[in-house]
Amino acid sequence: MTLSSIPLKPSSVPSIINPSISLLLPTSTSVPTRVCHPQTNTNDHGQFKWPLTLAGMTVTILCPSGPIGATASRICSTSSDWESQDVMRCATTDVTNGFIELSKVNITVDNFGSAAFNMSSLVENATRTLADQNIQNIDVISTVLEAIVSVLLKNESLPLIIETTGNIVQTLNLLVEWPMDVTNVLSNNIIQSFEGFIQVVFEQENFAVIKIAEENILFRAERFARANFSGLTISACAFNKELNFSTSDSLSSLTFITKVILPKNIKNVTSSENIDVASTLYKKANFFPVRKEVNSSSSVMTVVGSAVISIIVGGIPDGTELIDPVTIILALNEENVTNPRCAFWNFTGAEVLKMLLSFTGIMILFGLTWVSAAFTFISEPSVSHTVQFIFAFCNTLQGFFIFIFFILLNKEYRKPWKAHFVQCFPRTTIHSDYKSGPSNKSTKGEDIYIISNHATQDLNDIKKEEIKDASL
Repeated sequence: MTLSSIPLKPSSVPSIINPSISLLLPTSTSVPTRVCHPQTNTNDHGQFKWPLTLAGMTVTILCPSGPIGATASRICSTSSDWESQDVMRCATTDVTNGFIELSKVNITVDNFGSAAFNMSSLVENATRTLADQNIQNIDVISTVLEAIVSVLLKNESLPLIIETTGNIVQTLNLLVEWPMDVTNVLSNNIIQSFEGFIQVVFEQENFAVIKIAEENILFRAERFARANFSGLTISACAFNKELNFSTSDSLSSLTFITKVILPKNIKNVTSSENIDVASTLYKKANFFPVRKEVNSSSSVMTVVGSAVISIIVGGIPDGTELIDPVTIILALNEENVTNPRCAFWNFTGAEVLKMLLSFTGIMILFGLTWVSAAFTFISEPSVSHTVQFIFAFCNTLQGFFIFIFFILLNKEYRKPWKAHFVQCFPRTTIHSDYKSGPSNKSTKGEDIYIISNHATQDLNDIKKEEIKDASL
């Protein structure tokens, strides 16, 4: 209640108040002049309410559409004007609301197809904005995948199974592009759900062949008649930065990544009427993070390569021992890496002797220089002037000796010096070693070049190793 709202009666007003004087009371709190006034902005990332901020300060607020803990910032300039807002860490409103609505859907046999399609569309939209690729959304994706597989495992024959397979593979293909610190949180659950969905595909009566090719994932599922199954070779190769699948042995050995050979008698360990085989080739290993194994003596890092292949045979549980092993041929890239903590000693005996002599001479000069410097402070004034002269002379010789021993007598430094002097004196014998015919002269530089060239080839040397595993 303000003072002006209180009724005043003439009899109750003291006589000391002069009626001709008006009382002006402040109606609002005073605000400093050098500030940025409150402002509300709305964009794809939500509605941002920027509070009153002093000039030259930066204000930070929470992102209205998530993810949890993410913030947006804005600078109030020294001229009391708002600068552009930084909302790059904020998720977009449409994608966030879409994932929230998807998490509320009760997955049934009637809507699993639309749920898979909506999930794929949301993941595609989230791939455009880095802030949308967050842990909250990956949690929704994992939950929906598990719900779809749980519903489908209870039904033998389902419509739209091929379309749903395409949507799920497309979802995985897009998730590969998400940051690894996000996908690694639930990557194991996502892969297990996808493998469970493959078992659903095997249960379909009308299933024959499904081929899905995405940029980062290739998927192939095929059904073979038990009587006609005589083994299977699955080859994967990379050509022009693209992945290729084949069930034959015709791929070039120069470009192949892996080859999996299923033996003929694999049908003897399953009672299914058909032999169902599903192959998945992942271009990147984002779903298969690095594992750390700790031994008693040291810690060993097991790193999965850049491409991962998965083979699933229907009706054969994991860990089943086979009569004949599955043959897996991998293209291993051998790389020789020099330990960066070790020094590489590449000097001849003569060069070592020359360096030791140079170092000894420099150290003698250093000793004379600083011994004479010490005597300048403790000797008599008449002697001090002489010692100072010796100090200056030795100090000058230090630079001269360094120039002689470490520059002029070093062949690596003589080459650029010679090149500069040749430009100044073009009539010198620059072509004195030139011969019109082939020369038998070999220099140390050429030998070094050959060695380094071979080392480069060793880095790209590819060896093929055949690995046999008795279990599938």
